[in-house]
Amino acid sequence: VGVSTTTVSYVINKTGFLTEQTRAKVLEVINEIGYRPNIVARSLRSRKTGTVGLIVCDLRNPFFSEVLQGIETYLGEKKYSLIVTNTDYDNDKEKESIDMFYNKQVDGVIIVPGENTNKHVKFLTERNIPIVLLDKKIQNLNVDVVLVNNIEGSRKLTEHLIGLGHKRIGIIAGPLNSTTGKERLEGYLKALRAHSIPEDNDLIKVGDFKKESGYLLTLELISLTLPPTVIFACNNLLGLGVMQALKEKEIRVPEEIGLA
Repeated sequence: VGVSTTTVSYVINKTGFLTEQTRAKVLEVINEIGYRPNIVARSLRSRKTGTVGLIVCDLRNPFFSEVLQGIETYLGEKKYSLIVTNTDYDNDKEKESIDMFYNKQVDGVIIVPGENTNKHVKFLTERNIPIVLLDKKIQNLNVDVVLVNNIEGSRKLTEHLIGLGHKRIGIIAGPLNSTTGKERLEGYLKALRAHSIPEDNDLIKVGDFKKESGYLLTLELISLTLPPTVIFACNNLLGLGVMQALKEKEIRVPEEIGLA
């Protein structure tokens, strides 16, 4: 090409000040020989791999699938690659994922934790790897977190059901060792107290945020002597389980039992 290796580097990395003629000449030769940058060598030099790890507790949940799509799109625009693992709420799988991401030297990790435990995640923070938590907080862990207001959302939904005339409101919550499960139940109870509706333990069921859990716990609710007039499912997979159980028992929604 008749130019220095430094000039070629400027073209490849889009740095330095070059004339358009020189840049075009170098790019022409690069295209002719089919040159591709050595990503491994580049990462060793820059100490960045251009990859981000994403740990999701349940990829079967359509909500997390949409979140994944958004993350992947954004990172793609920033020229980052995404590595995704699914733990299925298994702590051992979560630990394996964290170990794998650390060994791959990812530039950061996004985690949708299965439980409220910081043991595995703390491993990354102690090594100064950037972390963002999604959907759930982890106690005693000072990292960035992206959350919805679970208590307020649950309270407003329960208040809406009360406003429709429901007094026997069944709830199927998620695990109480997760902030999502605990806070959504808290919002439900807060609404009941505000309207002087007694707390009935028979109407409160705690599951694991999976469809089968929603199905089995709905069977328990509808077998009560006084079943609920509406069931509050605390995530969409639980809701699918509720719908399956009601359909099997030929209970009409919302004419006989409502679903929220």
